[in-house]
Amino acid sequence: MVTLLGLMPSSSLPQAVLFWDKAQHSLAFTLLAINGCLAFPRFLTKVLLGLIVHGAAIELLQSLLWLGRYGDVYDWLADILGILIGYSVYQLSVKRL
Repeated sequence: MVTLLGLMPSSSLPQAVLFWDKAQHSLAFTLLAINGCLAFPRFLTKVLLGLIVHGAAIELLQSLLWLGRYGDVYDWLADILGILIGYSVYQLSVKRL
């Protein structure tokens, strides 16, 4: 879903997802990181690095494809912030359990 929304032409984006862009990126990647860490706790490094690469790939594709969108390094940094938040939430939940 994150990839689909990230590569969808800007004119086709649902109005419901048009809130502050950086918060959108961080929230999406926070949820991806939490789910990835829960699904693959033995491969946390691979999950987190994979998400970082995934965020970079989306930004690169946005800049290369004609979608009415553009790649933005600050969006990628927002993705990374979301990944760090998601990992932190995962770590806190593991400690509490």
